[in-house]
Amino acid sequence: MRFIGKLKRDKRAVGSIIGATFIFLILTSGIFYYVLTTALQRKYAEKASEMEEFDWERSREKIIVYRLTVTEDNKLQITLVNLGSVQVEIIWIGVFDTSTDPPTQQYYNVQVAIPPAANQTITTNIFIDPYKTYEIQIITARGNIIEYNYPIPEPWGSRAYITIEGPDTINYNQWTTYTIRVTSVTGDPFPYVFVYCYVSGSTAKIKVGWGSSTFSYGLTDSNGERTIQIKSKTRNGEYFMLYVSSGGFLLQKIIYQKPKGG
Repeated sequence: MRFIGKLKRDKRAVGSIIGATFIFLILTSGIFYYVLTTALQRKYAEKASEMEEFDWERSREKIIVYRLTVTEDNKLQITLVNLGSVQVEIIWIGVFDTSTDPPTQQYYNVQVAIPPAANQTITTNIFIDPYKTYEIQIITARGNIIEYNYPIPEPWGSRAYITIEGPDTINYNQWTTYTIRVTSVTGDPFPYVFVYCYVSGSTAKIKVGWGSSTFSYGLTDSNGERTIQIKSKTRNGEYFMLYVSSGGFLLQKIIYQKPKGG
């Protein structure tokens, strides 16, 4: 009888150890699962934040082709202007020869970073036949694709005139209006054509919406006109340049801003 009683007590002790071990394993598994889940959620939140920031920056990219030409040895040369609020990295330039069927293609690898309000000229090793037509693709690191055709259609050809109407001298820190006109040699307006404006002064700005910038762009109205406002606030005064480009044509105007109190 004593033997039997001792065996029962030993069984109870072994059962308690197994139970404690089981509870310990459950607690350990729970803690591990909690740590793993928390780590995964943190990683997911970080990736989601990175993707959201990437998409935001991608939507802010705004690159235009300011000039598209061919060098003397028939190599494609492109001047790009960054009109957006973020730096843009150009990684590829693609050229599709649309004169052939099917079109042939060439890609030129570039690693060019263009800050906001800056321009960059890229000379490629891609051969261009001036008697053929091409589709040009500029590809950014964020995945945006800008497409242009060569030669760039210019419906007004060499008969176009750009004029800038406005004063040569402006007052300190005061908005001044300038009217840009795109017309033919006979004075006929070219409505709804793209116009790009840029000022080079240290404090010169062009009014854009509720704010201001060193550049502005948009279309002419039905009369072939586009109106902009310019302001400069250099204390001692300064000369600066207003550049206006449209359809491959460029016009510049020297403007003098009077000193403060002058």
